[in-house]
Amino acid sequence: MRCNPWRWLWGLIPLAMLCWITLHLERGPIEADLSSRTAEALEKAGLGWASTELSGRDVVLKGKASGEGEPRKAYDVARRVWGVRVVDAKTDLITTLDPYTWSAQRAASGGITLSGYVPSEQTRRAVVAAAQNAFPGAIIEDRMDLARGAPERDVFLRGVDHSLRKLARLKTGRVDLNGTALTIDGDAPDYPTFKALRNDAGKGLPPGITLADARIRGPVVSPYQWSATLGGNQVVLSGYAPDDKDREAIFSAAKSRFPRYAIVDRMELGGGAPGDFQKLAMTSLEALGGLLQGTAELNGASILLKGKATDMAIATRVEKTFVEGIPKPVAAKAEIAAPKAAAAPAVTIVPEGPTPSGPYVSTAAIEGGKIVLKGVAPSDEARARLVAQFRAAFPDLSIEDAMTVKAGADAVWPACFEAGLKGLGRLARGSLTLTGPVLDLTGETDDDTIAAAVTDGVKAGVPSGCEARVAVTSTGRVQADQKRKAYEDARLAAEADAKRKADEEARQRAAAAEAEARKKAEEDAKVAARLAEAQRCEKTLADAAAQGVINFRRAEAELDAVSGPTLDRLARIVNECPGFAVRIEGHTDSEGIPERNQPLSERRAKAVHDYLVGAGVVSDRLRSIGYGAEKPIADNETPEGRAKNRRIEFKVIVDE
Repeated sequence: MRCNPWRWLWGLIPLAMLCWITLHLERGPIEADLSSRTAEALEKAGLGWASTELSGRDVVLKGKASGEGEPRKAYDVARRVWGVRVVDAKTDLITTLDPYTWSAQRAASGGITLSGYVPSEQTRRAVVAAAQNAFPGAIIEDRMDLARGAPERDVFLRGVDHSLRKLARLKTGRVDLNGTALTIDGDAPDYPTFKALRNDAGKGLPPGITLADARIRGPVVSPYQWSATLGGNQVVLSGYAPDDKDREAIFSAAKSRFPRYAIVDRMELGGGAPGDFQKLAMTSLEALGGLLQGTAELNGASILLKGKATDMAIATRVEKTFVEGIPKPVAAKAEIAAPKAAAAPAVTIVPEGPTPSGPYVSTAAIEGGKIVLKGVAPSDEARARLVAQFRAAFPDLSIEDAMTVKAGADAVWPACFEAGLKGLGRLARGSLTLTGPVLDLTGETDDDTIAAAVTDGVKAGVPSGCEARVAVTSTGRVQADQKRKAYEDARLAAEADAKRKADEEARQRAAAAEAEARKKAEEDAKVAARLAEAQRCEKTLADAAAQGVINFRRAEAELDAVSGPTLDRLARIVNECPGFAVRIEGHTDSEGIPERNQPLSERRAKAVHDYLVGAGVVSDRLRSIGYGAEKPIADNETPEGRAKNRRIEFKVIVDE
């Protein structure tokens, strides 16, 4: 019976169509399965940056790696996935930056924006976790990109954590890392936090991190208030200044403009000052310099100058200069009083005859720790008793008695003059005049409390029938010094507390670093020992394979019987290395086409895999992969070289 080949041809056409339809129906599920398993293997190996595209069983790797060796590692991981035929690596390395920048910003809404660069996805997750820990419940927006060139990972993460903790103490602001240099810029939520942040901004920095700049502003004051008051022998500065630089400039300007006056600084720091605040303060001080007394008071967006001038011409000039000199948009207003021109004095005609005797006048003056008594006293006994009482009350003061005795004093003279002297003795400078029953006491002290006590004490101490008129002023230096001392004590206490905390944090970091170093050393030792053991096992397998025989039938995956003793020995060696998985790699020479060599190498590796399992090796410890003719070890142009390239190799896997 003759065979008609055309009949066979007609039968092959429907068979080919059926194969084509089957291939296209199964292609989608195959690609999905390979894509899922490849992505899972990459993620498990810490290579989540790599993405895959599938075309049948062929994988295209894409993405940007953070390290030099990661593209090759991703290729090897994808290549080992069962079912993958060809891997086409189209990966690249992320950009290298110098300097390396990172920042975090806190908005008024409380949201946190992370931007700049991180060296890897693992580091990105650590930074986001640190932000969530520093700002629990806040919305964290991640705008960070990948780039190489970051500082050493531990230094970078410690710098990020420290920066975020500083940012958490601000109401709004941002922190920047430029390499390892930290910049802090923001607004403090309250005055104590502002002072603490200013004092310890550069303290407690983690190892490797330096402070480049700290621009921390005080809490916003609304309405913003400031004042300068000229009165007595002092100028009192109160309210707020934007920062230490402005405060010091205003204080220095007041000392320069009023050299003979005590300058009392009661200003505190606060944000929200109107623009060109220094000029506003300088203009106010200059205006006060032309007055007898007065106050310039800023309240929000308006400032008022009130006071007294020696005449109307000066008052008008000061008002004009002040209103025109205050920078906009602050609205300036001036209310300055001055006496009207004096009328011509009246002419008094004194009749001829003896001039009447003057009033009974006794005086006392104190200056530089010495008091001088002048005028008249009713008797030597009264004068001596008065001097003795004064020396008993003020033993540190010297007294000079230049009084004369004269009759005619009022009955209230001893008690009235004694009350005045007790008040005068508490002052730094001053004078006392008792004219008949009228006592006039003027003077100055550096203590606000003493000024009030002298005024109240003298008025309460004079007897009935004696009129006391007291005008005592205070420079306020004692209170200013107390306030400065309290401020300095608080600053030193804050610095000591910050140092204590920084020392404690440093101790904890050192202990943690020591523990981490110890743990890392132990882990490194274990890894080194494990690697050495893996290398020993792999060498033993390689020696056994080289000394033995592993043969297959030509162009087939069926093992030759002569391979048995070698494979049995290899099975024993694998079981003697129980801590590792072993990858069985099949290789072919270059004869034939890749579409046949690749599957052949896979089947041969799988045949060895199955033999070893049958010889007692647990299957979960074995992996098989075929490389076809991709990795020759000799020249494929010679029979000897091709024979060497047709081989089975065993690789011990350490990281599974």
